[in-house]
Amino acid sequence: MDLVMPSLQRIFEHPPKWLGQRLKHVIEPRASFKYVSGVTDFERLIRFDETDLVANTKEVELSIANRFYIKRKDGETFEAFSWTVAQRRYFDPTRAASS
Repeated sequence: MDLVMPSLQRIFEHPPKWLGQRLKHVIEPRASFKYVSGVTDFERLIRFDETDLVANTKEVELSIANRFYIKRKDGETFEAFSWTVAQRRYFDPTRAASS
């Protein structure tokens, strides 16, 4: 299940000249919930990497993305840079880490 909240944005009309005519900052918050099941016997599971250890668990991921768009004088608009910060929480960490 994904929950995408409304984006927050602000337009800066007069940014520094090297950034162009307009600068738009957009913040996109997001939350997702995953319920992974299907493994009944962990002792018989062949593990290939650390992601195989998280089967049969519930997890929540909260993230926020920051995006910056620039509009040039010729009307061209593009995404200059962006970054995302996320945190993931497992509700059954003892079961996910069993080996």
